[in-house]
Amino acid sequence: GRHTQPSHMPVFADTDTVLTDNEKEAAKDMIASLQNFETTFDIREYNVLSGNAQNFFQSFFSLLQNEHPEIFYLENISLGTNNQNILTFTYSMTDDEIKENQKLIDNECKKIVSTIPKDASDFEKTLIVHDYITSHYEYDTSYQIRTLPDTVKEKKCVCQGYSYLFMHIMNNYLNIECTSVPSIECNHMWNKIKIDGKWYNVDVTADDPTPNMSTYTNHSSFLLSDEDIKTVSPSLHSVWNDTQWDGTPAITAESDDYNDSVVRSASNVAVMDGKIYCFDSDNNLCTLDAENNTLTPVYTASTDYIWFVYGNHYPCYKLSYSAIVTYNNKLYFNSPNKVFEFDPATNTATEIYEYTDEPDVSETYLYGLAVKGTKLCAEYSTNPNSGVNELITIINDPTISYSSNITKNDNGTYTISVTPNIETDDTPILYVAEYDGEGQLIGIKLGENQNVDGKLIITAESPKTDNFKLMLWDKTNNPIINAISDIH
Repeated sequence: GRHTQPSHMPVFADTDTVLTDNEKEAAKDMIASLQNFETTFDIREYNVLSGNAQNFFQSFFSLLQNEHPEIFYLENISLGTNNQNILTFTYSMTDDEIKENQKLIDNECKKIVSTIPKDASDFEKTLIVHDYITSHYEYDTSYQIRTLPDTVKEKKCVCQGYSYLFMHIMNNYLNIECTSVPSIECNHMWNKIKIDGKWYNVDVTADDPTPNMSTYTNHSSFLLSDEDIKTVSPSLHSVWNDTQWDGTPAITAESDDYNDSVVRSASNVAVMDGKIYCFDSDNNLCTLDAENNTLTPVYTASTDYIWFVYGNHYPCYKLSYSAIVTYNNKLYFNSPNKVFEFDPATNTATEIYEYTDEPDVSETYLYGLAVKGTKLCAEYSTNPNSGVNELITIINDPTISYSSNITKNDNGTYTISVTPNIETDDTPILYVAEYDGEGQLIGIKLGENQNVDGKLIITAESPKTDNFKLMLWDKTNNPIINAISDIH
């Protein structure tokens, strides 16, 4: 039979073919079939092969490639030799490999979404996901990594990977409508997202420039109209495909509602206790009130920081290079030579690290902070224009932060689903700490009936509150988990 492969299609290809309703239905049902790992598909009833089958398949691969990064395992589609109406799907992975990759993607998406406050607006959700990706991922200068699983595994990718991850989280975890914007002429891909009924462009790749450094991430291609994104890095956005996969006109973004957003000139954000923190253009550490579009300074000593050119005490850089990050439920930021822990309750900073290896060289060494796996790292550089020379480990806490959901069962027990799955050879001991509405500790219970298969079942009387903190120790009293949960 004839084979047709997604990999043979030019990346970002535009399609002139306008599909019939039958053809659209066939394409969508084929997607559903692939999502269910089916190996054959009967296309007879859709009556699509009587027309130009090649055009139909090209449109289908455009749909697959641009809108369904979660189907990363299709190798090719072949038409039956005896019966052309039966399509055969060949997969590039075994069922177990597909499921393993899906679990990896799901864990990462849940981890990212778990950083979003409960009452966040769609704007805040979009901002937090955008900033999480730009601060935890980097551009792949070898131009190899583009699929969703490879992106999540390597934490680096080209533009498709950024676009796929952002779109996958928005559509499937936050229920915010998001699509991809492929440009065959610019050889680039970004996203369009719908907030409060209006479409905007978001280019996560462009907002995470190279060389990879946490303080270079920005919001210059965040929530822009079509007209405005053309003026931001024109080489990436001068023109894009004017049709969607099915031949209908591409979605247009006309609103400039967020052009004067205060985040436009702010650093990447970090979230703690439901508040969003960032540095403003004067290097004040601020909280963001997105609804009123204001930044309120909570720590101002950081405005005095000066980043000198390496080896000099003059000249200095115009820019500031303080980054604020969340690491194991605490906030940290950097000065030119120190790292501080910030206490949101008192708005005070405590020094936890000072760089002293080269005491006489300009006192300027640190150009940002990054979380790498279990480590909080400071970005050491002798020249910010050439990126990070070395990542200095400030803290390495192997306690993994898990996100969890608590479901109340009819029989008075609670099921705690933990993400990612807990993998330990030891029999853990589960404690459940209960808090009242004011955050005061009411009591700690020992959990029973643990079943460490990603789900922990605790038998507890009806709790007095909806606020739990879940803590898990191994037998040697080393913490394995520290996750805050709400009953859902």
